[in-house]
Formats: sequence, C-alpha cells, structure tokens
Amino acid sequence: MHKTIRKIFDTKICERLESMHILLVGAGGIGSEFLKSIITIGCKNIDIIDIDTIDITNLNRQFLFKKKDVKKHKSIVARERALKHRKDLNINAYTFDVCTMKGSDISKYDYVINALDNIKARKYVNKLCITEKKVLIEAGSTGYNGQVYPIFSNETKCYNCEEKPKNKTYAICTIRQTPSLPEHCVAWGKLIFETFFCKNDNETLIDIKKHIEEESKKRNMDKEEIIRFIFNYLFHDTINELISLKKDYTIMPKPILFEENSKQEPHNIEKLNQEMPNNLKTTDNKIADKIAGKIAGKIAENNSIQLSSQNIWDKEKCIEMYVSTFNKLYKYLNIKKTTEEYLIFDKDDDDCINFITCLSNLRMINFSIKQKSKFDIQSIAGNIIPAISSTNAIVAAFQAAQLVHVIEHFELLKEKETEQNGDNKKEINLRDSKAKHIWIKNVVNGNKIFSRGNIVNAENLETPNPNCYVCQQPVINIYIKNFNDITLNSFVKEICMNELSFLYPFLDNQDRNIFDYDTFLENDDDYMKSLSNSLHEWGIKHDDILTLTDSQDTKNQIEIHLKEDKSLENLYLINNKLTKKRKTEVATIEERPTKSAKKMKFIPEDDIIIVEKMETNDDKKVEEIIIDNIENNEESVVVID
Repeated sequence: MHKTIRKIFDTKICERLESMHILLVGAGGIGSEFLKSIITIGCKNIDIIDIDTIDITNLNRQFLFKKKDVKKHKSIVARERALKHRKDLNINAYTFDVCTMKGSDISKYDYVINALDNIKARKYVNKLCITEKKVLIEAGSTGYNGQVYPIFSNETKCYNCEEKPKNKTYAICTIRQTPSLPEHCVAWGKLIFETFFCKNDNETLIDIKKHIEEESKKRNMDKEEIIRFIFNYLFHDTINELISLKKDYTIMPKPILFEENSKQEPHNIEKLNQEMPNNLKTTDNKIADKIAGKIAGKIAENNSIQLSSQNIWDKEKCIEMYVSTFNKLYKYLNIKKTTEEYLIFDKDDDDCINFITCLSNLRMINFSIKQKSKFDIQSIAGNIIPAISSTNAIVAAFQAAQLVHVIEHFELLKEKETEQNGDNKKEINLRDSKAKHIWIKNVVNGNKIFSRGNIVNAENLETPNPNCYVCQQPVINIYIKNFNDITLNSFVKEICMNELSFLYPFLDNQDRNIFDYDTFLENDDDYMKSLSNSLHEWGIKHDDILTLTDSQDTKNQIEIHLKEDKSLENLYLINNKLTKKRKTEVATIEERPTKSAKKMKFIPEDDIIIVEKMETNDDKKVEEIIIDNIENNEESVVVID
C-alpha cells in the first residue's frame, strides 16, 4: 500500500483493506474503473466475474481494454492488466454466469461489488447477499447520471426495496397498422429481425414469414429475388393494403418500392460547369462524372468528421444498407434454411443494428414519422442509455470510497462491542455510519435557480421497505438427509403443508415452478406421476433456494434455503421454523380440497415480451409488446453501462 494512503486512513482500516477478500461482479464500464481504484488503495485479494467478451464498441469508454483484446473475456483481460500494475495481487478471473452462483459461493467473500449491466442479474446478486448477510456496494450509471449505495441485510434498503421504472406497452395492432412514434417502428424492426434470423418462439409476425416462404417456393426465387421481394412486401405491398383498409390516418402512408433496374443518372454538365472554375469546365460526360465523383468524395470526407452513428439515413442510404446487410445475414434467414444456424439479437452487433436501423427508418418514412439516427435506434432497441466514460469513473471512485466507509463502520463496531457491557449495549447499524447514498447528476442541484449547488449529492441511507419481498421475506433453513430419499410429494405434504402450514402451496425453484396446487387438483396422470420423483430428480441441489407461496394469498410467501446433511438422524430438520396460525383442519395432499380461486403465475423478464390481456367488454384478446422505458428519470437511475 502506498504511504500516502496510510496517511489518509487509520492503520486498522489499511490492514483490513489489504487482508479483505472482495468479489467484483462485472468488469465493464464501472467494473474496470473500480478495479483500478481498489488496487490503487491497497486491496490485494480480488475475484472478478464477467461472462461477457470485449466488443469493439466497448473501447471508447472501457479504457482497461485495447483493440487487440477484442473477443477476449473481460474478466481475464482485467486480471492481466491488474497484475501488470501490481504483481503481488491475489486476483482470479471467472467467466461463468453470475446467476448460477449459490449462497455458499458468496459466503467466502467479505464484500461484494456490483458493476452489472442488467436488472435481472443485479436482483439475483442482491438476493444472495441478503441471504448470506454480506455487504453489497451497488452502483449504476445512465448517461451523465449515476448512483452508489451500500446494502446490508435488515439495516439498509436493498435493491428490490424500491419499485423499478415500469415498462411501456404498445399494442401490436398499433405497431403493425398505425405506428405514430419512432419506438413503434423500432419495435417492429426488431420483431422483423427476430422473425427472420433468430430461433424465436414469438409468432407475432408469423403471417409475414409464412407468406414470404410460400411465395419464394412458388416462384422458385434466388437470393437476390428473395431480398427484393421481402423489401417490396414490407414497405410497398403491406402499406398499400393498409391504405385500402381506410384507417383513420392523420397523414396517409407512403409506399416505398425497390426499383430493380435503377441506374445512376448522368451528371448535368451545364449545372456542373456553372459551379466549376474555368480551368475545370468540360463538355465530356465521362470527365464530368469523374469531377463530380471527386467533389462528392471530398464532401463525404468532410462529413465523416461527424460521428456516423449520429447521422440520420435518407431513403437511398436505408435501401443501400438494407441490401448490403441482408447479404451478410442471408445464411441465417429462416426461409429455405439448410443449416441450424441462428442469430441472437445483440445491441453491440453492427450488422444487427444496421439492419434494424434501416428497417425502422424505412418504416418511419412510410408513416411520415421523424427519423432517428443509428445511435438513437440502438438505444431504443437495446433498452439502454449510452454510457459515458467519465460518469463510470466517478461512480467507481465513489464505490471505492463507500467501501472504505463501510470497513470503517465495522471496525468501529468491533471496538464498541468490546467496550460496552452486554446490558448497556447500544445498537449501531450501517445507517449511523459515514456511508451514504451518493447521487451523481447531470446538472448542478441548488435550492434556487442560478444558485450554486452540487453535482454530487449524498443522502442518508434509508431503512428497508417493510413490504420488500427479498430483504424482509422470512427465510427458513431446511436440512435434508439425502435429496434422493425424499420425493417432491413428501416434501410438499410433510414440510410445506404440515410443518409450515401452507395449505395451498405454490413452489418455485428460481424461475421454474415445481409444484402448482391448482394443477395438482386437476389430477393429471403425468403430473401426479412426476410428484413421485425425488428432489434430486427434480434438479434440486444443495444450497438451492425455493420460494414457497400460498396460492390463495400471494402476500404469504417465504424462502426455503435447502441444505443436504447426511449426518442427520431424521429425514429432515427445520431450522428457524416460523410460528404461524394453523387452521383447525390440516389438509393433506390425498384429501385434495376444492380448487383455489387464485393462482400465481411467473412471467419472465425479457427485453421484448408479448403478453395478452383480456378485455372485460367483449372478451377480445389484445396483444401488447413491452419495451423498456429508456427515459432519463433522474429520480431513479437503474440502467448501468
């Protein structure tokens, strides 16, 4: 540790910094900056987890990586760079998905640092740290805004204590027939991309795909004909169909036709000569074309100073990009497919975003909607707000600072515990420490306009939300002698229903339902047979966490932390058993009482989800598409680099 650092911090804190073992989850924009900060102040024992690889688009804001590192794993390259800076580090890099970690994997670390780029993974790490009672330093950035705050079980609010910004929903009929916003067109473009190139179960645009398949077979089209036919069908034929439906359009849609034999018009010699100096004037068409080409090249060179991703493509540019990108992606087309190769939507894949950009902009031209740049469309389609490198550096520095405050708090707590007697013990929690909730804003915040304020604000840490289903939800430790010896049927009957008094149980293992009381009442033979499988056969392992819910009262929910202990005398042992009011009649599985009126269903979180809602008036199904809210809400910064 540098001697200057020892002058700043107390000796005990310096020793703790050098001896502690931290887990850094994410080595991207914030993670790479935090790594530089933490090894500078003396931390030696670090584990890094990041499943992502380095993309060329990362290099403009993640300065730990170089061009030669593209396609390598971020965590591995970050470890190599750190070891070049300090050779005495005990640093390890892992490339697995953080959502596969268990509580026992977290328990060996003193502190956990979150530098993740998606809400699902952040929720999962938050839950693990709450369960294992580990301090988590959470952070996020979006554009010029950011936030940092420590999380500790039962002392501060956790990541799930506050409701995250809700998604915007757009009806499929609006997207397909009456788009009025750029977001409608981008959603349509992304759906087209997924329908044509991805292995997708989404059947929203399946009619378009089937029509193209039928016509291509009927006419025996080759590659160029298919590309041209798809263009004309999407932007000409279907638009004419919509016009014939006589929808109530404010501005009538304009069809766009792909002209097969379009040729470049010769340059007007008279007009060109008027703009040229006397020594460059000519009467030769070929020479005129060459001069015009050089002028056009010079203009293009000047325009290239601007960021190409910020430019808005005109119709000709969109058509040009459509043809060139489609040719690159053609082998993945789900029409006349000969291989099982598919694409996955990736906001950082240039061909993917180019294709969606040209589709979206052509759709906007169809419906006279103001077009968007590739940069804007990438943000909408990828549900992200582009990250700023300086914001990431500031956020990472505050993460390191908050970590020091947390360490200082626990060192002080140790001293207080030794000084105070058991009877006069005064409770001190993390909210009483120097640790704060830090906000980084894109504007100066003052009480009055034009008055001096702070770009960085610190607020006191808040108490946990009493209704939080993560940090305030009861957790029960259940020890099983052998997962092979207890069936799911016995587990539900003896433990969930009899011991824990959940008479209408609904049991989940992460995102998968393993017992549904309503399905059980239907007495399906296959389902009843599956209940005779052991917990091991159901894929339940040591250290798994199950969520148990009463399907008639979804607020009644607990978590079951399962552990295997072969030294047990009995089949199972329940630790920290809840005391609940039991009903006078204890139901058993064999009795099968009447079907519950309420059923809890899991809906996965995806970037784009198709859901169905039932209208109360005429029972018609209205499909909707959900797009993440990317508005810059300064009160709730939730999306990070």
